[in-house]
Amino acid sequence: QLFIGTLLFTILLFLLPTTALYYLVFTMLRLMVVLLQGVLHLSVDLINSFPLFAIGLRIFTPYRLAEMLTDLNNSLSQLTVEYASNQANGWAGAVEQVSNREP
Repeated sequence: QLFIGTLLFTILLFLLPTTALYYLVFTMLRLMVVLLQGVLHLSVDLINSFPLFAIGLRIFTPYRLAEMLTDLNNSLSQLTVEYASNQANGWAGAVEQVSNREP
């Protein structure tokens, strides 16, 4: 009994700190990897939600934004004129205007 007790005590004395340190080290490494993944996912989400293209257009080529707004304004005014003429001409005028439109 003394021999078996000595063996068990020796195994626990030398093996327990080794395995505890093993689990502690690899648990800390796993925690660091999970934290790094979280930071990377957060930064990707932030970059995806940040309007980088619009800010770059506004800074580097603001005239393109002005052209887009001018084109949009022209399109809206053209639609308003078409709507007003359709209201004035009625259903037949609207059908005639659509059929005369070039593709």
